[in-house]
Formats: sequence, structure tokens, C-alpha cells
Amino acid sequence: MLKDYEREAVFALMVRVVEASRLQELANAALQHASTRSSEATDAIRNARQALKLFGFSDEEKLWEDVRVALGDDKYRGSFIEAAHFTPYTLEKKTSTEFSQGETQSGEEMLANVDVEPPSQTDDSNIKELVLRHLKDAGEGGILASTIKDSLKAQGIAMHDKTVGMNLWRLSQDNLSRREGRTWFYIPQEEVDGLAEDQR
Repeated sequence: MLKDYEREAVFALMVRVVEASRLQELANAALQHASTRSSEATDAIRNARQALKLFGFSDEEKLWEDVRVALGDDKYRGSFIEAAHFTPYTLEKKTSTEFSQGETQSGEEMLANVDVEPPSQTDDSNIKELVLRHLKDAGEGGILASTIKDSLKAQGIAMHDKTVGMNLWRLSQDNLSRREGRTWFYIPQEEVDGLAEDQR
């Protein structure tokens, strides 16, 4: 039999497990939902850029500046006002009395589904390697950060919108990438070695 203080400790741990399992279930659903919506948004942007070509705009670095000039400043700014905003998904903690919708599962079912070893996600170091691979594959033509991001998302890799840009910057700090305008290029190892030699 548990002593009173042991019972309280076990109770506290049980509360922690139940809270975490509820959070885990909702967070996993949110990730799936966010991944789907992100793919939809990526497709919408890609389709819109293609459609702009029908009006004589080219898909290049100055695209949005050209659109602004064509629309005029007032109309261009108006597009940001007209466009919808979206409510960010939050997982704020509530007490049981505040949560009036009730559980979707019984306690036993919920605990049976607790994922103590959640699926591993691509960590930042792996994304950095994938970004570097895209730079190498792009060759002398270079590649846009948005193109890399679209490619990674198409592979089902969930990440923050700025993850690719941050990793490109980190690679530039390692003398493995450089940027011209919005286009990124891979720096071959021999150039890196030459740069290091010059800095001595």
C-alpha cells in the first residue's frame, strides 16, 4: 500500500501524464492540419505566380515590384487589406471545469494511445544537409530559397517558414553557399579551401 505522501506523488504524476497525452493528441492533429494547409497555400502561390505570367509578368526577382508598379501603390496596398488573415493555432491549457466539451475518449483509451516515443521528425541538422544537397544539385544556375522550401515540404518535411533561409545563412557562414540577389549558389570545396588559404 502507498503511504499518503506517496499517493499524492503518484497522483501528481498521473495528472502530468493525462495532461501530456491530451496535449500530444491535439498537437499531432494540429501538425497534420498545418501540413495540409501549408501544402494548399504553396500550391495557391505557385498557381498565382503562373497566372501572373498571362498578364506579362515574369517569375523573377523583381516580380512583386513589377506588380506594384502595374497596380499602383494604393491598389497594391489594398491587396494586403483585402486579403484574409488567419488565426494561429494555439494549445492553451484549460481546467476540466473550463473545458465543457468533454473527453473524446475514455481515460483508459486515452492512456492506451499515449505515444511515449513519438515519430522522429527531421531535425535542423538534417534539414541543413538537405538544403546543401539542393544547392549542389542546382549547380551553376543556383536555386531560390522558396524552391528548396517547396521541395522539402513536398517530401512531407514539416518546418518553420524561415528554416530554409536560416540554414542557407548558416551554410554561408561555413563558406558553403553564397547569394546573388535571391538566388543561392553552392561553393565547391576547392573554392572554400582557396578562401581559407587567402585568409591566412
